[in-house]
Amino acid sequence: FLRGLPKSAIGTRLSGEVEYYQESPTEAFKRVAGIPKVRVRISGPQGFAQETQTNSAGVFEVLGLLPGTYSVSIEVPSGKKIRFPMVTGSPPVKGDDAAVMLDADGGASVSFVVEDDTRLSGRMLDAKGAPMRGVCIDLEPLEGRGEDGARFFDCSKAGGRFEMAMMPPGKYWLVARDEVKLDRFKSESTLYYPGVRDREQSTVVSIEAGNYVEHLDIRLPSD
Repeated sequence: FLRGLPKSAIGTRLSGEVEYYQESPTEAFKRVAGIPKVRVRISGPQGFAQETQTNSAGVFEVLGLLPGTYSVSIEVPSGKKIRFPMVTGSPPVKGDDAAVMLDADGGASVSFVVEDDTRLSGRMLDAKGAPMRGVCIDLEPLEGRGEDGARFFDCSKAGGRFEMAMMPPGKYWLVARDEVKLDRFKSESTLYYPGVRDREQSTVVSIEAGNYVEHLDIRLPSD
């Protein structure tokens, strides 16, 4: 039986995947697909270097490497960003979370989870244009949010600054909700970008992979 095994079952094997994941407003964090034709670079002992690429399923494989420590990197697809690498079949390599130790006739895997490279930033201002801290701002998708959908938000910090990243491309409302208490009375208000109470008068924000949306100021109306 052992003699009948293919040659690929003998020797070392370094493999992995480049996987596109997404935090959807309607669903939880999930795998969308493997990404084909991604260039993969493998670096090893004594200046060893080899390149390959992922197949149609987003998988790469290199056979017959000498035992040793190997580091893997990828040419990140346009509009994407590495969320994190995943290593299996090898103990951790200090200082490199995308490296593996290959033993003789051993195998290990380095995969990369990538997401859309998106970012939105701006400031929260009061009616006089002064920065406001501690106001939480949500990105509300026009198509709505599912029960298990991801939520993208940030609360304004020094200088009124807020920032969000790694959200799926799409169209959103930028919304701030506040609660004001006075004696025994309580008022809850919703404010849409750029600073209106009526959603019909608001400006829709378009998020695109690889294109950052910056310098969005939300300003409280005089009331």
